[in-house]
Amino acid sequence: MNCSYIQKYYYLLILGFALCFSSQALSQTLTITGTAPVLIINAGTPGGQLTSVTNQVCRLTYGTPTNPRQNWRITVNTDNTSPLYTLTVVALNPTRGTAEAAVTLNSSTAMNFITAIPRNRTGMRCNLLYTASATFDQGIGTDLHRVTYTLLTP
Repeated sequence: MNCSYIQKYYYLLILGFALCFSSQALSQTLTITGTAPVLIINAGTPGGQLTSVTNQVCRLTYGTPTNPRQNWRITVNTDNTSPLYTLTVVALNPTRGTAEAAVTLNSSTAMNFITAIPRNRTGMRCNLLYTASATFDQGIGTDLHRVTYTLLTP
């Protein structure tokens, strides 16, 4: 039993070395860490102002290859093209690139999210700030969004 325990970690160690060596050749990477945000608005006043809630538990990490020799960008879109409520996302403090203002997620059309990302870089990151907004008059309901981030050249 002890031998199989050691063997498991040996295989994990080999996999770790393989991942370490394969990352030497810079490639295009895009990773989201954190749990999928759930935003619940449970207060409002009839005829009242917009009510908003935010969530910032996700981080976006990205990397770019050496070629092509130009800056990269990240776009964002949603699969929910008829949302009942407003959902926006902002890239907070990107380590490289220029964050766009809050992007409203209401279209399957990809919109610029972070631009002017330099080539040949790894470990770039930003926090994702999601904000859901609704008025009392919009009523009770649920919006489900599958948000897609894409790293590409301009």
